[in-house]
Amino acid sequence: MNKIEDEKEKEKLMIKYATALMKNETRLTIDSLTLYFPNINIEELMPALLSIDYKDRIPAKDYIKKKKDTINNILLCNLYIFFLAESDIEESIDELHDYLDHQESLLDSNQPLAIDKGFALNVCKYFRRKEAQVRVYGILELFEEAVKLAIKIPDYELSKRYANKPSDEKLRKKLWIEIAKTIIQNNKDTKVCFDIIKESKILSLVDVLKFLNPKEKLSTFKTDLLHSLEGYGSKIEDIRKEMNEYSKCVQEISDNLKDFTNMSVPISSDQFCNKCKMPLLTNEIFYVFPCLHSFHRV
Repeated sequence: MNKIEDEKEKEKLMIKYATALMKNETRLTIDSLTLYFPNINIEELMPALLSIDYKDRIPAKDYIKKKKDTINNILLCNLYIFFLAESDIEESIDELHDYLDHQESLLDSNQPLAIDKGFALNVCKYFRRKEAQVRVYGILELFEEAVKLAIKIPDYELSKRYANKPSDEKLRKKLWIEIAKTIIQNNKDTKVCFDIIKESKILSLVDVLKFLNPKEKLSTFKTDLLHSLEGYGSKIEDIRKEMNEYSKCVQEISDNLKDFTNMSVPISSDQFCNKCKMPLLTNEIFYVFPCLHSFHRV
């Protein structure tokens, strides 16, 4: 088959017998495809690639990996995810995580994804690849689901990564509180709560105190507590300065209003309404502006 000179005839034969060849001579067929069939329609090879025995799929996975980098085909990328997710080899799982991280980076830079997000999520759920599932939740911007699953694994670094993703500050704080609650309750070292406060950049001491052991003595983390309180003191001072500024603004506005209240505009007896052109003093109520434009009240 490799020796056939007519490219169309050669590709037609390969597609026709690909399933039988893949099942019986996987490595040889993959090598042949790589060397002699550079332009073959990859979509027509999908059934043959899926027919390969589970234990012989590594060469097919490597072939798909090379092809997906040159062909922008969602079906091919989905098949690549499928082969990685079903594998029990640690390197393949790491490769799956790296590939999903790359897809997430594309999303963050507003570039189109090369995968079907729904398909990827279902595959990760089916093969129970929870770390990968967390990443797909992140790609789908289901950050709450991502954090909850990462906490259950547990993978706290992964949970923190997606707790920082939401643009909504309330949701971000809610997710960090869930992380803090789990870590503090599962950690004998109470000082970890102050590390979480610093790392989150959104939590306060009040948010995490309720998760501490009530029997814990404050003296054990006195230094950290004082440091945290000093931070509150600094924030209170900033707020006090802002309030003083607001008070000054309010006073200035009040003074301006008094000036306007006492302000008078002289008008002549023959002044006319700028709208109806009738003498202004024919009506008891009229409006006069500082620019001397005058109008009867309708």
